[in-house]
Amino acid sequence: MTMTAEALTALLSGSVLGFSYAFAGYLMSRRAQTSPDKFMLWVAGGMLVRMFVALTIIAVVLATVPMQTTIFLGVFLTIFVLGVIVEIAVAHRS
Repeated sequence: MTMTAEALTALLSGSVLGFSYAFAGYLMSRRAQTSPDKFMLWVAGGMLVRMFVALTIIAVVLATVPMQTTIFLGVFLTIFVLGVIVEIAVAHRS
């Protein structure tokens, strides 16, 4: 079985977006730890900004790039959930 160009594009795009979101979450968690008085502001505000940016990028990508939507969203959501787990673990550790 070979991957079509649309499937490969979806796999790579979902991975890049998912890892970017997870990395931004990790950085926000680390930043929040440096200022305990503004911890919730950094965590909640950062999550709100990241969600808005991610949903905007997802909408633009799905509207403009020909790809298999199911693969794109499946890969993104898998990495997204794993990233949230890591972000919670980092926040809990502090």
